[in-house]
Amino acid sequence: MRRGKRSLWWFFLTGVGIVALLTKGLAIRHIRWEGDAPIGFGRMVAVQQRLLGQPLWSVTERKVRQWLAGEMVGQVRLRRHFPSTLVIEVNAPPLLGVIHKGDYAAPIDERGKMWRPVPLYATRLPFLLIANPLPLPKAMPAIKRTLEICRQERLTVRAVWVDAYGQAGIYLSGKGWLRLGNPKELTLKVRLGKVLWQNRLLTPQTVADLSLLRVIALWSQGPSQPTPPNKGQRR
Repeated sequence: MRRGKRSLWWFFLTGVGIVALLTKGLAIRHIRWEGDAPIGFGRMVAVQQRLLGQPLWSVTERKVRQWLAGEMVGQVRLRRHFPSTLVIEVNAPPLLGVIHKGDYAAPIDERGKMWRPVPLYATRLPFLLIANPLPLPKAMPAIKRTLEICRQERLTVRAVWVDAYGQAGIYLSGKGWLRLGNPKELTLKVRLGKVLWQNRLLTPQTVADLSLLRVIALWSQGPSQPTPPNKGQRR
């Protein structure tokens, strides 16, 4: 009988020890942030205040994402380094470009979501110039396809222009405009533009009209400004 009581007492103490270890012994005491998401310092401090002292195993990615609502957050990952360190990796969503808004630029991600504007000097993403009255969601297929092909061809694009009919054009940084037209044979059009660029037939004032593959037209449009090759653009 005594042995039975001792065994029960030993199991009880062991259980209490395990609970204490999981709640206090494995409490979060150190937090390290990683990733490229531009999270505000104040928001990071607020999240850390929520986490410090909590059991290391109790934190979930869903909770952290909820606490970061409104920030430019794409992917959230947690890593636990026992006994007391939590690593929070937060990466920005894949961004396509920015829409110019005065001294600021609003980032646009792959889903067409517009994020909080950032200073113009803080981004190197291409400008997205969309003609009125074309809404952004309807312009996204042409923008995504055009930028994807340009990445494959290793062309540095400074701006993408989409007209009211969904036809695209690109401005190569310091080289001039390529008017690509509709999506038909888009890869071939971009490659032809690359050949013109490689052979130094493009200048900052040049517009190369590749919308009709039977005829390639080159003309000058004046001062060296990344202005779309016709009117009606939206910034």
